Amino acid sequence: MRVQKTIGWLLALTPLLALFSCESDDTMPDSQQGELVPVTIRLGIEGSGMATRTDEVHHTTALEEEAESAINSLDIFILDDSGNLEKQLDLSTDFNSNASNTATVELTTGSKTVYAIANLPEDIEELELDAIQGNNPLDVIREGHEYIPMSADTTWDVTSSQTTYEVDLIRMVAKMDVTIIDERAASPATRAEGSHTLTIKEFLPHTTNLFREAHGIIELPEEIGFANFTWKSIEYEDSKAHHDHFYLHESKPREKAVFELTLHDGEKERNGSFSAELYRNHYFPLVIHLTDYNMSFEITTNLAAIGTVQVTKTNTSEYTFDLPEGCTFSMKATLNRNMSGSWASDATWDWDVTNSIDEILVFDTGTTWPDNAQIPSGTGETNPTFTFSGTVSAVTTDGKCNIAVTMKDGDAEQTFNIVIGVRALGNGELGNQPSTSALTRSASPEAQPIIIEL
Repeated sequence: MRVQKTIGWLLALTPLLALFSCESDDTMPDSQQGELVPVTIRLGIEGSGMATRTDEVHHTTALEEEAESAINSLDIFILDDSGNLEKQLDLSTDFNSNASNTATVELTTGSKTVYAIANLPEDIEELELDAIQGNNPLDVIREGHEYIPMSADTTWDVTSSQTTYEVDLIRMVAKMDVTIIDERAASPATRAEGSHTLTIKEFLPHTTNLFREAHGIIELPEEIGFANFTWKSIEYEDSKAHHDHFYLHESKPREKAVFELTLHDGEKERNGSFSAELYRNHYFPLVIHLTDYNMSFEITTNLAAIGTVQVTKTNTSEYTFDLPEGCTFSMKATLNRNMSGSWASDATWDWDVTNSIDEILVFDTGTTWPDNAQIPSGTGETNPTFTFSGTVSAVTTDGKCNIAVTMKDGDAEQTFNIVIGVRALGNGELGNQPSTSALTRSASPEAQPIIIEL
């Protein structure tokens, strides 16, 4: 009887248990997986300066531009909000120059993390998901590899009302070429016999992270080595030498604030440096001017930008820069003699100041500008320097301060133009820390040419 009674209770509970079971089966997909919806993936390539044209020397051809956008292999990994792999897509044949750059798949609604990887060299094409999620560093530059490696990581919120989602690939490399312009008065007679070689020290990172940190930000792998860039057997034509473009992992100075370079001009050696951050997906022409004379600057600003004041050399004798509003500044200018020997005994330099914004950019009282001032002569004497300071009270676009510096050294005479403007402070630039910069032309995310003098 007891057994029969127990069975009776179980039979009585069966419909109720079945009811709970049915409710659980119906709600599980909605709560954990979401609704299954069709999704159109639209592929793009982030706009960049890879094909920036700067002048008749620095340009890329249409063929190169097309090759830099070609897709040979493409894998997309889509993870759900729990980090589980929902879809892995091989879309290598879905995207090419003749297609609409779209593909359609079915996904559940909800938050997604999306990774896209294109054109990796064959020996590293098969990446494990852990390596992708860990943003592992890779060496993606291979001699003979025809396609530009690209990657992207993004997030989607998939809903039944939105049908199209974007993936913008980012080229994983930077592009660079090098031009040397010999402006020396006696060129090419001044070029020494023997080999001519340019070396940029610790310039080429061995690896790069699979995904970039953010636009305009370089995050180098934690454990990374660098190689030198070396241009051997430099040959000049009409006082110019040009090294064709090459690709490199995104790069920035590691321990020092600058990259150091050495130009071996036969038996002679010229040393210099430049500060730059070479972002992936951008093109950076490097232009080196060989000069008899040039000027260099060190600028310090206070209550202004925490960063640098970029000084740009627009031609062989003009330097321009903008000071931030509301700052005090100090500027040290040096006139460099780049030839062997010493300054002539009657060498002078003269500063002529035309300040059309003198109510906004005010030089300190008592500033005495060099007026045909004597330049020290004799072996071992240093190059002449002059330091001046002042304040900037507001922003203006109505004028500039122009300073003409005329140098005479024996039979040689040259005028350098310094053009000072004023700019507004950018977001987050206010601070009490002084900002110091030197005349090392910085490259911006918009891929301005890097111009230095030796």
